[in-house]
Amino acid sequence: MCIRDRLYKQGDYEGAYNKYQQAFDMDKNLEVAQLAVATMALRTERYREAIAAAEAMLEDEPTNQEAIRIRYNAALTLGDEQLLIDALVSLAEVEPETAVNGLWALAISAYDANDSERAKDRFSKVLTIDPNHARAHYYLGLLYVSDGVNDKAIAHLDRFIQLTPDDPEAPSANDLVKYLRENPS
Repeated sequence: MCIRDRLYKQGDYEGAYNKYQQAFDMDKNLEVAQLAVATMALRTERYREAIAAAEAMLEDEPTNQEAIRIRYNAALTLGDEQLLIDALVSLAEVEPETAVNGLWALAISAYDANDSERAKDRFSKVLTIDPNHARAHYYLGLLYVSDGVNDKAIAHLDRFIQLTPDDPEAPSANDLVKYLRENPS
């Protein structure tokens, strides 16, 4: 067992991080060292370094599940919304439910803060992962009504009604669609 692995097993994540970083610095193509650097950076709360190492791995292998998860976990801990959104979008390939739930929470947060542009962007990202997410269609429809973009509002509200005809909001959404069709802007 090499010293890096021994340090890791002993719980000396700081020492292990330094040794893995040295190994990676000596050979940038050493994927196992790059993964270890990302993992140890995450464990030692070096979140930006973890993201950088994970992103370097993703440049070579965009579907590397471990790198995707490391980047997501580091971005989540940092609380940097843009990094988190990017991480959630790529996490969708590995854990679509977690990605949708995370993006949904960020979208609702933006909606509740009356930040319609960010809310629309985030609800749209939810729909890129789950095109049948009824509530994302509903909220996008409401946002487009507020913006006066009736064709998009109708499309999203219609889709919401199609997906969840028994939802308590479906009758009011149906009434709104009817009104928008009768009163085009």
